[in-house]
Amino acid sequence: MIKKFTPTPHDAVFRQFLSEKKTAKDFFEIWLPDEIKALCDLDSLKVESGSFVDSEMKNYQSDILYFVKTEKEQGYIYLLIEHQSTPDKLMAWQSCRSI
Repeated sequence: MIKKFTPTPHDAVFRQFLSEKKTAKDFFEIWLPDEIKALCDLDSLKVESGSFVDSEMKNYQSDILYFVKTEKEQGYIYLLIEHQSTPDKLMAWQSCRSI
């Protein structure tokens, strides 16, 4: 059974905060695995335009695409944000619907 989503302003707030380079850099320094951080120049982060979230899910999820320079060339970090007020074992499956 797929859970019905209820729109909240939380996703938009997280998206706004993480669209700021300093906040995004801090976030990635905390949450990216060390092996990935070692490859990335987080000072080069730049928010790219566009979205990969299905238009039906836009009220419930936000996504941000970041350009980043790596040790060898350029790359991207894709961030999908959905606020959950309660634990949900099927969250990963729900998120996959929009990708």
